[in-house]
Amino acid sequence: MSLEVLLELVSGDVVGMKRHQEVLRTLLSSPAGEWRDLRRLDPTDALAAECQNYSPDVGPRVLEGLRLAWTPHPDEPSDSPYCLILFFYGRDGLIWHSLAIFNRDTL
Repeated sequence: MSLEVLLELVSGDVVGMKRHQEVLRTLLSSPAGEWRDLRRLDPTDALAAECQNYSPDVGPRVLEGLRLAWTPHPDEPSDSPYCLILFFYGRDGLIWHSLAIFNRDTL
């Protein structure tokens, strides 16, 4: 599995699977715009196990290099529950980024 494909899978898992809500809770408790390492956001190591299952060779690189931040959604009122979750990986000669719109009320 390529690094890019695994990054897409993991970023989708973070915002889409209930078992990873603690990662989002921890991220959203930090100040907006503050970049956090994925490994530090995953206290249960559930994502670490998933990365290993997806790809034993590539999984550790994702865990060590993927960073996340959040920011309020720029087109929503300030009290809106919608925010943007930003993903960034900049190692191994690869610059990869993605974002997801997330409703904080779903936590």
